[in-house]
Amino acid sequence: MWHRDCLFRIILLYLSNKLIKNYIMKNFDLKSTLERIKTFVKHFMFYVVFVLSLVVGFSVGYYYNTIKSYKKNIYSPEVVMKKDITLAIDESNNMIVINKKDGTYIVYQDSVGYTIFNFYAKNIWGEHNSTPVKK
Repeated sequence: MWHRDCLFRIILLYLSNKLIKNYIMKNFDLKSTLERIKTFVKHFMFYVVFVLSLVVGFSVGYYYNTIKSYKKNIYSPEVVMKKDITLAIDESNNMIVINKKDGTYIVYQDSVGYTIFNFYAKNIWGEHNSTPVKK
């Protein structure tokens, strides 16, 4: 039984070798195959470059506003309008700025309060003390 199996394998191997030598090697054209491979690689690389350029373009467009609006350690002061706050002075002469909307407050030391009061007083005194100029 194993003799038949072994003989069958030998015959099959012989026929397959004969087929490869006679049919495939005679009909195999190396130049045309290489030309087909070259054209395939050329088209494939074109599409790879095209897709990569699309991906890079879209990613730059997506992140452009993020990169443009990035600020490097630039301090932008918060502007507070007079109508939004109330000023108060406590018993230790500390100035308190109270937000009218949510009730939060910030306490400043007394020297800040004195400075702001002096600016404000000079401004008021200047407005009332000016004399109109006659033409």
